Amino acid sequence: MSVIELVEQARILTIEERKHLISLLVDTLTEAQTPSRGQRIFDLHPNAMIMSEDFDAELPDEFWLGE
Repeated sequence: MSVIELVEQARILTIEERKHLISLLVDTLTEAQTPSRGQRIFDLHPNAMIMSEDFDAELPDEFWLGE
């Protein structure tokens, strides 16, 4: 069923039926956007990311030239 057909069918509904339909759609969209993962835990993996001291240093020519 296309969106146009759905809209045409929705026009047939009463105001109360439309409100109920909108409520169902909002609930469904809200559930779909809610992440299913649990609460994030701060500092769960301390020192997990180790950055090199020369992270901001210029890259050598060999990198850019592919040598």
